[in-house]
Formats: sequence, structure tokens, C-alpha cells
Amino acid sequence: SMAFHPDFAEAGSPSEGFVFVAYERHDDEESPLHFRLSRFHVDRATGIADPDSEAVLIDQLDQNVWHQGGAVLFHPVDGFLYV
Repeated sequence: SMAFHPDFAEAGSPSEGFVFVAYERHDDEESPLHFRLSRFHVDRATGIADPDSEAVLIDQLDQNVWHQGGAVLFHPVDGFLYV
């Protein structure tokens, strides 16, 4: 799941170009799954997220092998990021 910061397209904003992504990761086929929430910077001219800009916000062991879904969104009233 992913969500663009509400100020994503606002020139000069400190949050310009930020996108938040929730995903599952593991190091190899034998390692356990981890849930990760990260922030990336997207070059607005190219529309490409820079993988080197990843800021990991949450990285935790996911012990549930059956459900890897989730949602990431910014609340329209309070502006908080919900996961």
C-alpha cells in the first residue's frame, strides 16, 4: 500500500515529493517476513522514487503467514498518517 503526502505536489514544502509505502520483506526464502513502513522521495520531474532515499519508519517481524495486506492513508481532517 502507498500514500502520497498531502503536500507532495506543493513546491517548497518540506514534504514535497514524499510517498509512504507499506510492504512485506524478507532477506531470503528461509528468513521470516517483516512488515515495513518506509518513506521515499519521488523526483516529480521523472515520477521515479529514489530507492536510496528510503527512510524506514517501522520494521517489525510479521508472524502471520496468511495476511500480508494493509492500508496506508492520510486522514483528510487531522492530516495524520494511518497504517
